Amino acid sequence: MAKNLPHLSGLRQWVYTAKTMHYQWQTVVKANTIQQARALGYREAKAIMGNHARIHSDDIIPLE
Repeated sequence: MAKNLPHLSGLRQWVYTAKTMHYQWQTVVKANTIQQARALGYREAKAIMGNHARIHSDDIIPLE
């Protein structure tokens, strides 16, 4: 992007990976901090997998 968008200046992109016993799911979230990225990714994973899904581990990697 050539333009600098002021409302997105503090946001970074993160790759959130949620892992259950049988499968894993990845998404890209935009947040200021890694804690916000984890919260957003977890909420999205629960929405996709269902509230009864047991997420055993999760990873967050900065997208550059």
